[in-house]
Amino acid sequence: MVQRYRATPPRFLAGKLRELSVGLDAYGFPKPSIKSIRTLQKYFLAAVFVVALAGPAFAEEFYVAFDPASHKCSMMHSQPASPMKSMGKFGTKAEAEKAMSSMKECTAG
Repeated sequence: MVQRYRATPPRFLAGKLRELSVGLDAYGFPKPSIKSIRTLQKYFLAAVFVVALAGPAFAEEFYVAFDPASHKCSMMHSQPASPMKSMGKFGTKAEAEKAMSSMKECTAG
């Protein structure tokens, strides 16, 4: 008679395995306590708030404006007022300076 493989461990080993697995999840890591989960949630929520509040500070825009009265161009952080003509909006200061050097209105005079 051929003996088949048993899917379950023998009874004396099953008790020992159960003793070893108390407090462990399916992968063998210790189960976190409720206190550590709450602490992790607080830190995660604080990090989300910091990123949400600091995000708009990194979105800097530069405007190039032409003043028809003085025939000069200037770079500013806000959209130009009505007597000045907006020549474009740029993401970095370097892009705005490069655009100013290539505009004929800004280089003339």
